[in-house]
Amino acid sequence: MKFATHNARIETVLEKPTWKTPFLKHHCIVPMTGFYEAVREGDYAGNVIQFKPKDTKIIFAAGIFDIWINPASKEKLYSFSI
Repeated sequence: MKFATHNARIETVLEKPTWKTPFLKHHCIVPMTGFYEAVREGDYAGNVIQFKPKDTKIIFAAGIFDIWINPASKEKLYSFSI
């Protein structure tokens, strides 16, 4: 890949062709039991930490999604970002 597409940032989501249409038209809810986040600043910089709920088994995050159709095979690739 020439550029990273794993994070849609609210500050630039409408400026990026990858995220503009999904942000405007394709919304979803993503259920999860937890997630990991890289720490870039402070005492824990350079580490990856896990976030998970204490009082419930599932948490939900707002997401956007898109469907890309391979022109040759017509195979659909579903992707999302939270």
